[in-house]
Amino acid sequence: MIKKYWQGPDPTDCELCNQPLKELFIDGAIHSNSDNGSKSAHPWTIACLPCAQKNGIIVGIGYGQIYCKETIEEKTRWLCIGGSNFSELEEDICTVCEQPQSHCECA
Repeated sequence: MIKKYWQGPDPTDCELCNQPLKELFIDGAIHSNSDNGSKSAHPWTIACLPCAQKNGIIVGIGYGQIYCKETIEEKTRWLCIGGSNFSELEEDICTVCEQPQSHCECA
């Protein structure tokens, strides 16, 4: 499998709440429901998971990507790990530590 990494400058903060990014971020479009029930896309943003949930940001082709912090030999890069519906990912990722449930130590 080919790994894909974030190509821009390393993001440090969520662009919606201005809090430091932890282990994951979503690069995606904010979506909202219009009066007629259809979804409309707004500008793209870098968001932490709680802000992504609050603002209707989903991951998938044409919507956004989810990235996980990867540190190897003191070099940090952001690995693209997702492209499915956010509600599917929500069950697998701890919203406290933003780690996959299999790596979470919050319990």
